[in-house]
Amino acid sequence: MRSVRVHAFGDESGVSVDELPIPEPGAGEVRLRVAGAAVNRTDINLRLGKYGLPEPDPTGHTVGMDVSGVVDALGAGVDGLAVGDAVIAFAGPPNAPGTQAEYVVLPVETIAPAPASAEIVRAGTLPLNGLTAIQALRTPDLPVGGRVLVTGAAGGLGMFLVQLARHEGHEVIAWVKDDADGAYVQRFGAGTVITAADQLEPASVDAVLDAATLAQPTIGLIKDGGIYINFRGVTPELERDITNRHVIVANDQAQLRELVALVDAGDIELPEVERVPLADVADAQRRLAAGGIRDRLVLVP
Repeated sequence: MRSVRVHAFGDESGVSVDELPIPEPGAGEVRLRVAGAAVNRTDINLRLGKYGLPEPDPTGHTVGMDVSGVVDALGAGVDGLAVGDAVIAFAGPPNAPGTQAEYVVLPVETIAPAPASAEIVRAGTLPLNGLTAIQALRTPDLPVGGRVLVTGAAGGLGMFLVQLARHEGHEVIAWVKDDADGAYVQRFGAGTVITAADQLEPASVDAVLDAATLAQPTIGLIKDGGIYINFRGVTPELERDITNRHVIVANDQAQLRELVALVDAGDIELPEVERVPLADVADAQRRLAAGGIRDRLVLVP
């Protein structure tokens, strides 16, 4: 099978598509025939060596945490799935086999049925950003029905934060780069849209969900004792008893199933996708890093 590997940290020249044996599922594992694997900034950060991984050995580092596909084979002891089922999965650490491939083997507890209402490739954009968003919004001390500011609201993570925050009863303010992005996020439930910090009253939101990692410029907008929620481990200078929470996404099958149900109920809209051949992974990473792409880039074998 073909599988994306990082063979050297640095620019896109360190990424290749290798020919490898098709993996076999062990006990409690499921093999998927991949339909789509979204390209995320986590892929770029991995390639740049930002995750503290050792230098790649000859087999390289695997790439990809989002996947949609069809069950192809079942390991011993797997119940509740059958060959041919359409599924999605989150394939993050500590077991990260790399979803950007023709086949991937995953623990059964990382897998959920794909949304029945979504085309299978598009469904694969849900796991990583959807789980990150739902876990951020369930941060301890986030007030019920609070006023929250989402930065980078038109991005892959931001659009899920806006929709889930609205669904959970929060008043949502979206910080975007321009009016076009503002119109885009309002359809997802953002009540107010801003493009700069001075468009919002100081100390007027209960929490900032900083998908764009704007950091310091957002702190003055948070109420005394409020929460700054970040996704990259940043540490802005805090004041007025504001708390910094760093969200590190983790697999949660129950939450993934909950997200699927929200999609099928029409409470969450998935992003549009652009299908990219697996062989063009380096160019896809380059385009994502350059920015300005609204549709999600999804690798298709």
